[in-house]
Amino acid sequence: MTKRERITAALRRQEVDRLPWSPLIDDYFVRSLPEQGLHMDLLEVLRYLRCDIMERHVPALRLIRAGVEECRQ
Repeated sequence: MTKRERITAALRRQEVDRLPWSPLIDDYFVRSLPEQGLHMDLLEVLRYLRCDIMERHVPALRLIRAGVEECRQ
């Protein structure tokens, strides 16, 4: 069973070969890794953890505030 099949089946309450594991890891977490000596992007982290990859963050709006710096990779 592929990761996609596993997640889709679990969401549909169907039988899976094992429970899917998809931790919520975002860019905020990934930006903290170089301080710990790890230099990986988000996808590399998810593959390193051998988890079932599922994108969860979908930007729905954009706020612009004076004096606020936005950081993106």
